Amino acid sequence: MMSLAFAMTVLLSTSVFQKGNATGITQEQAAEDSVYSNASDGFLNVRSQPSPKGTIIGQLFTGGSGALYLGKKGNWYEIRFNGNTGYVNSRFASFRRTGIPGDRNRMVYMVVMGSYEHLDEAKKAAEAVMQDWLPHVVYKGTSNGKTVYRMCVSCYYSRQRAEGHIKELKPMIPGMDFWVWESKGMPECVYCPKGLSDETFDSPLTPQR
Repeated sequence: MMSLAFAMTVLLSTSVFQKGNATGITQEQAAEDSVYSNASDGFLNVRSQPSPKGTIIGQLFTGGSGALYLGKKGNWYEIRFNGNTGYVNSRFASFRRTGIPGDRNRMVYMVVMGSYEHLDEAKKAAEAVMQDWLPHVVYKGTSNGKTVYRMCVSCYYSRQRAEGHIKELKPMIPGMDFWVWESKGMPECVYCPKGLSDETFDSPLTPQR
């Protein structure tokens, strides 16, 4: 079987796994109004202030998950990013009104690449495939009445999209098992590895439409 470390290298070459997946969005906010990058060069800088002079605190990647929309200040969207407030230039971003009442009870389809009986095992597996800005989020769930810890790499509001993602991954990573975890609302996020950049990610993934 291909090693997890090598598999991660392959995964990084796709547009599926993006830093924007960890946006500081809580379970209740997971489907609220969002901001997405549409920058032609592949990413949009997130700044500490609504100004080109603001410090760059990260990037939203085009084609990746969005960040929680907080408001608009002039030509800038205010967003929730990695647990902090940030700003992106609205010229290179798109706003989507996705909040729907009762989202906490909405079905979410998560792409899983590992399931473990103990949290320590899940942590080790997540760290083994971790890159400096790309943790694999570990969620707590149940299987046959027992607690399990699942390492997830993306999540969707459409089973078809989740299954489509898996179809894209399997040819690139033969021998690696992926499957869909169906969850009513976002499950409990229990662990995100600390990256080499010393950033910490303690947020669930953002379900994509």
